Amino acid sequence: MTPSQLQSAVVASALATSAALAEENVVYWVSAPVQPGETVMMCGFFPQPDAVKIAVERLADGAPGEPSGQPWQPPGGELPEPVMPLQTSETALMFELPEHEAPGVYYYAVRSAAASFGRLNAPVPWWTLGDVVATDTPFGKWRMEDGAVYAGGRLRILGRCLKLGEKGPTVALRSADGRVTLLQPEKAEPFSLAVTVPEELPPSRYELFVHNGYGGQHAWSEPLDIAVLHREEEDQPLIDVADFGAKGDDEEDDTDAIQSALKEAGERGGAVVLVPRGRFVVSEKLVIPPHVTLRGAGQELTALCMADTDDPPDAWIEGSHHFAIEDLTLYCNHHYHVISNNTAAAVHAPAAPIEDPEIAGHVRLARVRVRADSFRGHLPPDKQEERARTPGPRDTIRLSGPNIRITDCDVYGSERSIYLHYVVGAIVENNIFYNGRSGWMNFNGCENIVFEHNRIVGADLMSTGGGYACFTRGVSRNIYTAHNSYENMNGWDREAFTSDAGGGAYFGPVVAVEGDWILLADDPKWQHRHWTNTLVAVIAGRGRGQYRFVKSWDGRRVQLDRPFDVSLDETSRVTVTMTHRRYIFYDNETRDAGIAIQFYGTATEHIVANNRSWRADGFRAYGFSYTGGVQPNLYLQFLGNEIREGNCYRYEDPLVYPARLSVEGTLPSLHFGSVLRNNHLHNNAQIEVGVGADSDGATENVVVEGNAVENADLGILVDAGCRNVLLRRNQTEHCLVPLLDNRSSYGK
Repeated sequence: MTPSQLQSAVVASALATSAALAEENVVYWVSAPVQPGETVMMCGFFPQPDAVKIAVERLADGAPGEPSGQPWQPPGGELPEPVMPLQTSETALMFELPEHEAPGVYYYAVRSAAASFGRLNAPVPWWTLGDVVATDTPFGKWRMEDGAVYAGGRLRILGRCLKLGEKGPTVALRSADGRVTLLQPEKAEPFSLAVTVPEELPPSRYELFVHNGYGGQHAWSEPLDIAVLHREEEDQPLIDVADFGAKGDDEEDDTDAIQSALKEAGERGGAVVLVPRGRFVVSEKLVIPPHVTLRGAGQELTALCMADTDDPPDAWIEGSHHFAIEDLTLYCNHHYHVISNNTAAAVHAPAAPIEDPEIAGHVRLARVRVRADSFRGHLPPDKQEERARTPGPRDTIRLSGPNIRITDCDVYGSERSIYLHYVVGAIVENNIFYNGRSGWMNFNGCENIVFEHNRIVGADLMSTGGGYACFTRGVSRNIYTAHNSYENMNGWDREAFTSDAGGGAYFGPVVAVEGDWILLADDPKWQHRHWTNTLVAVIAGRGRGQYRFVKSWDGRRVQLDRPFDVSLDETSRVTVTMTHRRYIFYDNETRDAGIAIQFYGTATEHIVANNRSWRADGFRAYGFSYTGGVQPNLYLQFLGNEIREGNCYRYEDPLVYPARLSVEGTLPSLHFGSVLRNNHLHNNAQIEVGVGADSDGATENVVVEGNAVENADLGILVDAGCRNVLLRRNQTEHCLVPLLDNRSSYGK
């Protein structure tokens, strides 16, 4: 036996031994929110599913009191009577939540030889976003992705079941010495809360808890860590560009005067540079130093007019970090980027994490209007072609780094309206973004974002929509997208929203597991991306449905953020690929696009709720092999969405086709654990649970429940090869074929 064969035999034996140790039931994920009478799906490992007993009991409502700070424990006493499962398998248990008059928080027990416990509908805060992104704090180092807020500032809390019914949620901050401050949110939605932190709260580290009003003292969430900081207000001096010779008279070039004022502000260590009412001619790039604000007298009063040129600067206004632009309008003809911070210029540079927040980010744009059009006026045909071929993409707003705020802006540009690159912590709200010729919007490798109350418009017949991506950095996560409208996405792929970036580092067996380390069977492809926090998912064989994240790597050795709950064996197959995690889409509208919301692989724990579409291809999720990477979708929920007008018109045959609400996988377990509940497809639309090329087991564990489909050729389609799909309490009306279920009796 060769050394390599000996090693393979040893590690195979080790896998088999460790696999034999974990034969108890393990729950990976539980669907929520769930109302009484609806189906609960538990995904996990259930080696003897027919022998499993499930018990559920509603936790009594009452005053929540204060969180104890201790991990949740089930109430004492006898376990409730078991509930009858609707469907069981080795990877999922499905059962009806007992009928009650009101929503509530429940606890469950999954029993065989031993019992495991958990809660249903308890609040689960996923992340927070305050008015600051901190690293060094008075009480130690702080990760940028962790929550931080100024005393007196506003804190957003995002997650599941934060508001459950009509009762109001409560937020608790618990200090290290056990003192608890209770806060009532001024804004409460199912997946989002907003609270104001008291000004008198001492700066310190706190544990944050959420209670959604149900379940009494047993229903506080598990904690998140946040930092409360003291804000030091500074009176910045005011510098008027008129004092440096700026005229604003439409004629004289004001570039030198404005730049001189900005330079003076930088030399003072920071200031507000005032640009009064007028139209100021700018012929070269304006550079804003750190800690400087460029402020006009108002969008309608102050205009910076960039000269038309065949050789524009790489950005018309550029800073590096800690700068702001307020209350003015920018007019541009030909441009590359309009507003940028210079760390964002190297989009194709090696995708390292942001190590020093002082060299990037901390940018605020407020009440800024941009009208940038490289094709303005009577351009001769050759000039139009030349500008259309300008190396791109050209971004109206192009920013990178932590702590980005873009509010109340009106942005129109020649191509991409907004591009955020490696941003950690951003609020983008109350804006209008117009995508230009072949233009789109993109957040690449970003996390902890609130994108809310924006209008995104295709402003050209060739413009498209956009999405969130992992083109260079392998992680995109924690993005809350709510109350936005998308319209007129008619060019390119026509996607109002898509998640994107193909590729992957590895797909195949694991030959050894030791704690939180795994050894891959072959050499991964670690090039092209930074792989920290990317996805490691088991998608075939024993333990499928589990996922972890890359903590570090060394050749074939990969360290996970924590060990797998269920050990792997020789049947197990893992993929190492990018991470799109915990996107929430709530109450958005889409009109006239190729698709409203689409997940293109590696979607993990996303929620799509109460969204509406007209003349767009609905809401879809694909799990598949894409540009060399195996990309699953795990644990998605589509809840209460509507397809108001289902016909969709595209650029290829068939030209007109019905919209869809669909989930699909193309390899074993590439789509695992989804809920399609209470959606309403009004006309010319259908629900699809697919596998692509009839690959057996490509889509596994799906609940299709309480949906209404009307006025359609086909109501609900389930492909052959789908496993563990539960169809329950759906209604079809005026459908030529109400249900087409192609599974065998075994597959049902």
